[in-house]
Amino acid sequence: MIPATLSLDAAALLLDRRRERTNALRACRPIERQFLKQLPKSRYSPYVAGKALGYSDSTTWKIMQRARVKRAMELFLQDALEEIGVSHSSLVADLNEIKERCMQARPVLDKEGKPTGFFEFDAPSAISAARLLIDLLKLAPPKRVELSGVDGAPIESITTVITEDMDAEEAARVYQDIIRTH
Repeated sequence: MIPATLSLDAAALLLDRRRERTNALRACRPIERQFLKQLPKSRYSPYVAGKALGYSDSTTWKIMQRARVKRAMELFLQDALEEIGVSHSSLVADLNEIKERCMQARPVLDKEGKPTGFFEFDAPSAISAARLLIDLLKLAPPKRVELSGVDGAPIESITTVITEDMDAEEAARVYQDIIRTH
């Protein structure tokens, strides 16, 4: 049921998402639907959900590799994250706060709690938070991958960029296009 306090745009968005989830579930087979319905009860841990249903780890892994199951899992997880208030912007804000706190100089205290006159800051944690921010905001340049031609022969002056967010099928398609053209 849609709350009466929502605007028309928000209500339409909610209905669209509900329809999308319903369609994603309908696209799945019964065993996959059973698995997906078990996910929220298992705190979105697929292997816990699989164990609860009596599936082996390999069966759970095979189910999770199917595109229709991946799409449905994405939708369920997105809803769960929104329910607890986790979003891209909240993660960025939290990581930035952690980085800022780790970079602050803190006074070193002795055993009695008195300042010693020395200061320290948590460099490894600040660097780790900065790296996570770079990954989350995709600020780093894409990794470059050089491909080879047929039978390992070099491709003449061709270098292509395969980004981390490309799936294996798309990367393979790019590779095949290069082979066909040279």
